[in-house]
Amino acid sequence: MPKGKGIHQAEDAASAGFLRQPKVRLKSGDRVRFHFLSTGEDDFLGGGRFHMFPQKTQAGKTWTKEVLCVRAFTDGEEECSHCDEGHDDMGNRFAVWVYAHFVLHLGDNPNQGEGEEPWAQVKMGKRVMFKETIDLPLMIWMPYGRGFIWFGQFREAVVKYGTLLGRLFELKRVGSGMQDTDYTLAVVKEVDLEKKIQKEIDKSDVVITIEAAMRETISSGSASPAPARLSEEEEASEEASEDEAPAAGDVPEMEEPAEELV
Repeated sequence: MPKGKGIHQAEDAASAGFLRQPKVRLKSGDRVRFHFLSTGEDDFLGGGRFHMFPQKTQAGKTWTKEVLCVRAFTDGEEECSHCDEGHDDMGNRFAVWVYAHFVLHLGDNPNQGEGEEPWAQVKMGKRVMFKETIDLPLMIWMPYGRGFIWFGQFREAVVKYGTLLGRLFELKRVGSGMQDTDYTLAVVKEVDLEKKIQKEIDKSDVVITIEAAMRETISSGSASPAPARLSEEEEASEEASEDEAPAAGDVPEMEEPAEELV
């Protein structure tokens, strides 16, 4: 097994698919506000090396199936059938449990008229964004980034504050392709997750260890249905751009992040 827990295990796993739990999936310009459900030094943050299998939906959209390489994850203690078959298209992923409060979008709810209401408008600086309320425990599951640049922001939060708990964070995505996508982790303010919410999470069995979640990708094989996600499409061709977002009017103002962890 990889040594250590939390941020240390995730870092070690990278140097050495299918997920039943819903994940945070952001489009370009989206911002998710959340509390971590991990200290950064426990079993609710971790990472691994995955076999990548290109897939296509019935609608013709492509996505990548990720299956944990147990040989890499256990330092060779367990056999990996995909490695035995010579499969070498691989990538690193890390994951952490969060309680997602809401996502801010550049555009309004695309599913209006299908039993869903418009999202509330909020002002971020001089711009209006659209607030989709989530209020659920979800997983942030993402690549480490070139040179560990994305993972490094999470590591910096652990090092700087000693724990990921007790603060409201924001993760913002810009770009929509492999070459221009970037993520920025920032602290909004120092505030604890409501005790009522924490108690409800503690009583449920939703939040499992990252190891257990990653091992779930193994039993799914290499031809499973697309993973559960916050947004229906990974990339939307008609998503709003920064320039197309409406100007701010008489709408509530949203607090900007206080500090970026870059």
